[in-house]
Amino acid sequence: MICDFKSAWNNLASVNNHHIGRGNFIFGFMAMNLLEYICRLCISDSNALSGFSDELNKIEPKYFIHLPANVAQSRDRLDLGIKRKGFTLPYKEEQARDNMLLTLLFDLIRNGIGHQYQQIVVDLNNGANFFITLDGPSYKNTINGNKRWRHLFCRIERNGDIRLTVYPQILLVDFELAVKQSNLLDRNLSMTHFKRYYNVSASLLEDAIRRGGLDCFVMANNHR
Repeated sequence: MICDFKSAWNNLASVNNHHIGRGNFIFGFMAMNLLEYICRLCISDSNALSGFSDELNKIEPKYFIHLPANVAQSRDRLDLGIKRKGFTLPYKEEQARDNMLLTLLFDLIRNGIGHQYQQIVVDLNNGANFFITLDGPSYKNTINGNKRWRHLFCRIERNGDIRLTVYPQILLVDFELAVKQSNLLDRNLSMTHFKRYYNVSASLLEDAIRRGGLDCFVMANNHR
């Protein structure tokens, strides 16, 4: 996951062409997918998420900025909200874990891009909006050259809207570093992978595939 991100980012950063897409949304989505994978990996060890959260907080405390309590209770019209099944995002205080900035980022970036390929725009109760801008790999803007950069800064627009700038490459680098510094991969953690069950036999599935016009190749037995 990390190698795919870095290779794609650095390859795009090597192209001097202002007319091509820079994959801003893709990279934002990939960074949040990495975070979800880490959190799902931590399910098998109650101390793992705490250790990862501590190290991430040392790297960038802004991820754990406290937001107003009613942010956690907000739901958009499609009820996407910040619902998460089966895992917990990093947090520093149990009573405020759904009010962290990182929780908001995960919701607006991952859920928005995953469902509609667009970050979710938040309507505020005074008529203003809160929204996120994602950066991409501009020319020569490689990941290795940006490891010391900080991000997460706000701009208040003239109409009162709040814009938060997020660098996906910094998200990834911070998550990767927190994994290493918390020794997460040395804890013998196990991942419960998603499973599906189809109430159909292999022969019936194969027959449907063949009748649909897809090519099916039968593998020959290997003989030594």
